[in-house]
Amino acid sequence: YYYNAPFDLPFFDLDKEAFRKVGRAVVKSFGIKKRFFHIEFFVLTKDKPGLAKKGDFVALECNMRPAGGYTPDLIDFANSVSVYDIYADVICFDENRQDMSLPKYYAFASARRDGIAYLHSEEEILSSYHDNLCLHGRYPAHMAVAMGDSFYYAKFDSFEEGQRFDAFVRTRAKQ
Repeated sequence: YYYNAPFDLPFFDLDKEAFRKVGRAVVKSFGIKKRFFHIEFFVLTKDKPGLAKKGDFVALECNMRPAGGYTPDLIDFANSVSVYDIYADVICFDENRQDMSLPKYYAFASARRDGIAYLHSEEEILSSYHDNLCLHGRYPAHMAVAMGDSFYYAKFDSFEEGQRFDAFVRTRAKQ
């Protein structure tokens, strides 16, 4: 699973200001202006001598394109906007004309693999989380290898609700 937490909401697993600082430093160093991009980082859970210390951000990659798969949709669900409309506004008008004051959510993407028995059926997921689900279906074969076969994207007011959702989706049946 993975999730999107808009900057308007509390972060639970990293230092928001440190993250903002390192992200802006990467944007500045690459001279990124008026283009779609995404940056990926690891946050170290323990010291790695010669690399960095626990809690430090280690850059994985910087891509001059949108994030892959359905990640732009997850960002849309979390922020109640369209990232592609924002991009078009920036290109056409040199500003974001989207309403950034709309409600923000923790958007979770949980996936399952075929051949694994799960505690809850798809029908239970759809019934239990019908008010939260934004998108569900099957990943195309080329994405399924890395992402899983079936996906469920949902948004929540709290991070804990999202974690409970992910556990509901991915908990395996006892064998």
